[in-house]
Amino acid sequence: TEQGHLVRHFRGRFTHVGADRELRTKTPQLVASPDGSLALVTTRGVSIVENGQFTSFTDAAATDSLGMESGYGGAVRRLDGSIWIATPGRGVWRIANGKLEDITPPALRGHELWRVAADTHGRLWVSDTGAVWIEDHGFREVREADGPLTNVTAFRYDSRGDRMWMLGREATYVATGTVARSVTRFTGGT
Repeated sequence: TEQGHLVRHFRGRFTHVGADRELRTKTPQLVASPDGSLALVTTRGVSIVENGQFTSFTDAAATDSLGMESGYGGAVRRLDGSIWIATPGRGVWRIANGKLEDITPPALRGHELWRVAADTHGRLWVSDTGAVWIEDHGFREVREADGPLTNVTAFRYDSRGDRMWMLGREATYVATGTVARSVTRFTGGT
């Protein structure tokens, strides 16, 4: 919910999922995977829900918090089943083989990451206030001819055109690989 609660709808009933199932914090991000499992990225870490059971992942370096806030950061499940998490101020984390680890590349250290998405090729797309990166054998910045893409808050992949559409606060962009162009500019207001 908007308040960060997790609610399950099953057989016509809504049930609040909370401390009785070991969820003791707000849930700003929820990622579903084709196998039916869910990844919950909360203000205090990450849990995987499979068959109604939570498995929590922690890392000493995470100091009990990945710094997730409602509306910022995010998580995606990659083609290999690993879960990649972009956090504001804490970098990029991965859950693979039962381990949570910080895998932030040097290019993204210290950035307040806003969003993360994966396309059908398995590439990651990550944004912050001043740039967008694509991860395809390393992270590279996605740019227009006249500069970086700014304030991107949403990604949608178009497999027919093999391109990523990105909604920013000032423009809508479309990119193929690291080359982007603005298709709409917004003026006035916020």
